[in-house]
Amino acid sequence: MRLEPMLLIAWTMATAALAFSNVDHPIRTLFALVFVSFVPGLAIIRMAHFEGLAIRLLLAIPTSLSAAALVSAVLVYSGVPSWNLGLSALVSLTVGFVIADFARGSVQRETYASRRKLDDETRQEALVQAFVEGGTLSDAAAAAGVSTATLRRALRSSNRLRYAVRVATHGESDRSDLTSPDNADGADRAPAN
Repeated sequence: MRLEPMLLIAWTMATAALAFSNVDHPIRTLFALVFVSFVPGLAIIRMAHFEGLAIRLLLAIPTSLSAAALVSAVLVYSGVPSWNLGLSALVSLTVGFVIADFARGSVQRETYASRRKLDDETRQEALVQAFVEGGTLSDAAAAAGVSTATLRRALRSSNRLRYAVRVATHGESDRSDLTSPDNADGADRAPAN
């Protein structure tokens, strides 16, 4: 959900603005209470990528309260108990986790998208055909319409793709000494005779 990080940052900034201003209104307490109860925990829980908003909200409450208790304990034991410093630490923690989740999410989306590029059978056939014709890794990547780095990642992560390439490059007569792609040990080893 792309809206959730923006809401977390907006609620965090609104709470910080109200808490550190001289506004003496009940809404200030409401924003601070909701912030301390939900927002840091929701930012932390997002890193675990739980499915469903209800589960994340349910886990956000104890996580937020635990984070607030941990920050409070550190401040008390260090001899500087301060509401402003504690809230600043929670705001920083929340913003840091939202940024880390956003950065991690963009890296995972890129990796997932590159793996899916070679799920297409047409691309796999072009890849295997390029290897059969004696092409290099670069030729095969160009034939499949992906970068060489994407092809290397796909070959490292897919036993079936490695098996198809090995069968294609070893020819029909050498298939007996190749393991199947369903073998738990992977497609790189021949069975012992």
